[in-house]
Amino acid sequence: MLREEPYIFDNQEADFAGVAAIHALAAKEEGFELRPVPGDEDEGEDKLRAEAARWLQGVEGMTAERASEALSAARNNGFCTTFPGGPESEPMLLFRRMCIFNHSCAPNCCGFRDESGVSQVLAIREVEEGAELLIHYSEELILLPSDLRRSFLRGRFGFDCQCVRCEKKDEVGAMVDVFLNKTAEGRAVGGQEESQLLHAMRMAHSSLCTMQKQGGKPAGFGFRNFDSLPEALAAVDAAMPAISAYGATTFWARHHVRGLRCQVLEELGRDAATFLALAEHADASWRLLPRYCDGLKNIWERFQQVKDRLPSALRPRFEQSAATQFGEGLRGLEIDVTQLQAWLREAAAVGRGPVSGDDMVKVAA
Repeated sequence: MLREEPYIFDNQEADFAGVAAIHALAAKEEGFELRPVPGDEDEGEDKLRAEAARWLQGVEGMTAERASEALSAARNNGFCTTFPGGPESEPMLLFRRMCIFNHSCAPNCCGFRDESGVSQVLAIREVEEGAELLIHYSEELILLPSDLRRSFLRGRFGFDCQCVRCEKKDEVGAMVDVFLNKTAEGRAVGGQEESQLLHAMRMAHSSLCTMQKQGGKPAGFGFRNFDSLPEALAAVDAAMPAISAYGATTFWARHHVRGLRCQVLEELGRDAATFLALAEHADASWRLLPRYCDGLKNIWERFQQVKDRLPSALRPRFEQSAATQFGEGLRGLEIDVTQLQAWLREAAAVGRGPVSGDDMVKVAA
């Protein structure tokens, strides 16, 4: 139905903002008007907006506000992707024609990109002549209840979804939405106890986190800001029981929260507690190889630094305690870090340049 090659932008290039804004204006002139990011007022974007205005200053009727909107529209409608075997930085892909497709939670088309970045749109069911072609803007939302879907779309794309699933609920649709709400809250029928534990774990972990943004767009989860270090430590201690209760599937969440605990204890100057907390964190990190090998060197160095700060009279006792509880992981981590350091020295000697996280994963695997 549609096959389109993207315009590719490198957001690390100095001329990124100007070129992206120009393409957004060109798309509008071709009849493919692009929506800007809703509420895109990130102070960190001032430099990019100024660059876009400089590039467009010769366009008739151009203002700083219009230039900013053009840049925002390009970024809001761009896709980020990593090409197989390509550079680590994620280029932004802009599809002028694909961007004109509207969203529906019950779409009649689907869009996908092949390995080269070319976009294709295919019909997934019969479409009546004259009917609008619709795609789903985020497949992860399909199995969420309507309130959550609409909230995400409103915040991310700036519109209230009025598709048939969201607006015209019949009796069956209402029953489906009730089930999806229960599933999202961990109350679905079947495996009720496990679902409740899973829901409690997710709530506990999310209580410590917040959505970080980059360029006005969601860019992943990070720890939220706390008013004080004691408050952060109390929040971690309150969340950990619910996180641990769910079992092995919460390993990553426990590991994430352990990192915050170590950081807070170290900032508070509680070196004895920090030493054992970092020993546990090191043990967990070793078991997560190769996925988290980027953090191994940092954790090991901090572990050694805190150990050196311990009072000499107490150090042997804490070293023995750490070895008893986490000895296998500490020994394994020390070996792996030594191997990684040797490889990094070898890579530097042959002039390979900066070493990526992916390269470290390959070596550690």
